[in-house]
Amino acid sequence: MALHTINIENLIKEKETKESNQVKETVAETENAGDYINEWRIIDEKFDIKDPEYIQIMKEVEEALRSKDYASVKHHFTAEGYGMLDTLSKYGKMMIVGQQDYNVLKFGNSVICRDINMQFDFRNNASFNRDVVFRFNSETKKIISIAFRLSNITERDIITKTKWPAEARLSLINFLEDYQTAYALKRHDYLESIYSDDALIVVGHIVKRTVIPDQAQFNVSENDVRLMKYDKNTYLKNLQRTFSSQEYINIKFEDTEFTKADASRNVYGVRLLQRYYSSTYGDVGYLFLLVDLTNTN
Repeated sequence: MALHTINIENLIKEKETKESNQVKETVAETENAGDYINEWRIIDEKFDIKDPEYIQIMKEVEEALRSKDYASVKHHFTAEGYGMLDTLSKYGKMMIVGQQDYNVLKFGNSVICRDINMQFDFRNNASFNRDVVFRFNSETKKIISIAFRLSNITERDIITKTKWPAEARLSLINFLEDYQTAYALKRHDYLESIYSDDALIVVGHIVKRTVIPDQAQFNVSENDVRLMKYDKNTYLKNLQRTFSSQEYINIKFEDTEFTKADASRNVYGVRLLQRYYSSTYGDVGYLFLLVDLTNTN
């Protein structure tokens, strides 16, 4: 898997209320709900496995998370997987919400278990609810990675692309889950591994005209766009500094568009509306990715 380009356009907008965001998401999620549910049912039938051992492991992991006795389930994880669990346990004040209902899919060499609903609380009353996906090695039955599940909006936009093979859709979901989780868990090593060496990162800000009380205006065009270009190494160095300075980072994708960029390979163009939250900064903008899934399961 390779990520060839990334273009983040951070749009400076008026602050939206939490209530209006929730209404917008609810309306969007109800669109094409029937197609979304039907396509997931088809995928479940194709990849579902009836192995009670995975459910039992997940119940043990759930109990360990509730009791905060993480060491008791360390034997169910690979070293990398347990490292992710350890980082997740320090992502704010963590708690499991409600009763869990597990769904297990066999995909390639992995088994995907969806999911445990968790709440993460931080200082200054910041709080996030995320569904957490656990992925197993199908041969050892050990958990190899953890990821935040995508929003229903983003999943729907991918799952309902019925012209694409189910394997490609699941690969894209897995990739975007890993991508957004890497920022939350500050996985610099993962992000370094997915960017191609010639990746170009363009960060842009649209600067709006600002009016102060005496009606004077700053001399800035209403559509003034500031673009900054970075190579892979520079971008990752800047990102490392961001990771070090933030208590938390939380990314959520919405309003997605996907196109198959190369008819002969599994290369996809991805455009997502990205809601970015951190302890000192937040914005809403568009994220553009060119993702090569040719060598994924």
